[in-house]
Amino acid sequence: MPIILLHRVKILLLENHFLANFYKVFSTKVFGFIFQIAAGVIIARYLGAEGKGQVAIVLSFIGVLGVFSDLGIPLSNVYYLNKGKDPNVLYTNTVVFWFSISMGAFLVALVVIPFVGDQYYPGIRKLVVYFSLIQLFISSYRLQALGFLRGFEKYTAYNLSAVVKSFAYVMLLLLGIYLDIFQVEYVIYVVVFSSLIAATYTHIKVLNHVKFRINLFSFHSLKSNVWYGVREYIGGLLNRLNFKLDILILASFFTPAVLGVYSVAEAILGMFDFVAESIGIILVPRLVREKKTDRARTIFKSSAMFLSLYFVGWLFFYFAGDFLIKSLYGAEFEQAYLFSNIMLVGGVFFGMTKLLNKMFSSSGRPEIKSYVRLLVLPLKLLFMYLFIVRYDIIGAAIAYSVTSFLLFIATFFFYQKFKHATK
Repeated sequence: MPIILLHRVKILLLENHFLANFYKVFSTKVFGFIFQIAAGVIIARYLGAEGKGQVAIVLSFIGVLGVFSDLGIPLSNVYYLNKGKDPNVLYTNTVVFWFSISMGAFLVALVVIPFVGDQYYPGIRKLVVYFSLIQLFISSYRLQALGFLRGFEKYTAYNLSAVVKSFAYVMLLLLGIYLDIFQVEYVIYVVVFSSLIAATYTHIKVLNHVKFRINLFSFHSLKSNVWYGVREYIGGLLNRLNFKLDILILASFFTPAVLGVYSVAEAILGMFDFVAESIGIILVPRLVREKKTDRARTIFKSSAMFLSLYFVGWLFFYFAGDFLIKSLYGAEFEQAYLFSNIMLVGGVFFGMTKLLNKMFSSSGRPEIKSYVRLLVLPLKLLFMYLFIVRYDIIGAAIAYSVTSFLLFIATFFFYQKFKHATK
């Protein structure tokens, strides 16, 4: 019976291009996430809650600086590749843009670090702090290169990049344990080198499809890319800051040990988030090529797939999550189970919002989701403060779910108006 079932699933995947691509994306993301969880467990076990919290603060600071290094160009390239633009021109423009914007972010970091270094890098040598800024160039290029793999619908290579990064991360962490040099500074080095390995792999894969030729640089084409990208970027920026700002804001209220526990809950939420992310990755190229009247139907089917997988996973976590957290991370992280379940309520709405936003991105109107997020973000900051004052750290989890629900309601309102307007 199981063999027959597997055979039927195989036939279904072969016949349905969308499901086949989703399987590629989702399965490789599962492997990548397993390695991410393993890395989180290793850090928690060897550095404790306080050490893990310190690592979370450091990475969040780099992440906040890094969100300014792409301006939405990766998704802009996905859009224009599926509109038939010359991929070599797009790639040449992107490389020039990447280096310029990354250098700008790097120089800003050099100015900012002397003022905030003691707060976000306590006890870490200046050499390590400045070395970590290399991550701004590495992560930015990898993000740009992934946009081309996504645009070409090379989903296996796209997601293997994440697997390579996570695998290298875990192996280097284990090497540090073996050499007895495992500490917060070592973890920072590991983050940079694992990102470099993944970026190199992604670069090799991208060069199978495009070539950099400086004579193909087109300012006019780059201007079109940036115009689409900036409108996409504002919403994407707020999306990425959603988690990065949480940790940095909470660092003003709580100890690194408390933040270490909370970061485990955010990691678990991220596991569920990649369900919507996996669907969204393959959704935009398809929607760009579809007729406007077919896009709403595709999003509806994709949303049903997301909800089915999300609630199955949540049901499993509800019964086994407490045991798994204690077994993997340790008893001091037990409270992460409660935080996770509160945040998973908001995760349903956040995932649905991400799928609805694909309608705007694929129709050349990415700024709509940016407007909605700009309206909701101040409410999240307000709710975080009010709930933290009243409910302590658990208030941050409540604030996330409340604002995710409000974000979904606002997005659905604009989605309905946009859908009817494009019929």
